[in-house]
Amino acid sequence: MVEDSEKYQIGRIKQWRITHYSVDENNNYSSELKDDWGAKPIINKVPWDALEERLKMIAEKIKNKKTSPITYFMEKSFMDIPMVAAYLKIPKWKVKRHTKYNVFLKLKPDILKKYADLFEVSIDEFTNLTKDK
Repeated sequence: MVEDSEKYQIGRIKQWRITHYSVDENNNYSSELKDDWGAKPIINKVPWDALEERLKMIAEKIKNKKTSPITYFMEKSFMDIPMVAAYLKIPKWKVKRHTKYNVFLKLKPDILKKYADLFEVSIDEFTNLTKDK
């Protein structure tokens, strides 16, 4: 198996070899060690596009009152319920409960502030996802 990077020496200059990932016509990933940066930005764009799609789906679920903004910001921050619970020092079941739309609407301002601080957004930005636009 190819390692992510491999250090090697040319004369007295140390160089880094970079793993290049590419997608073929069948959407299969392959990797290869190279000396330059090459196609890396293109391959890195694929996961971000997928994230944008997931965020759009979650925003639609919020609009349809199926989930709360906590779900949106967890996805955007690459966090899951156990991680959020650990940061906020509350039980996982409470975080899971707070992801329900109707429960979220009843959360006290101090709890909302904890979530907003964790996700590094204002309370207004955090709660405005629940309002129809």
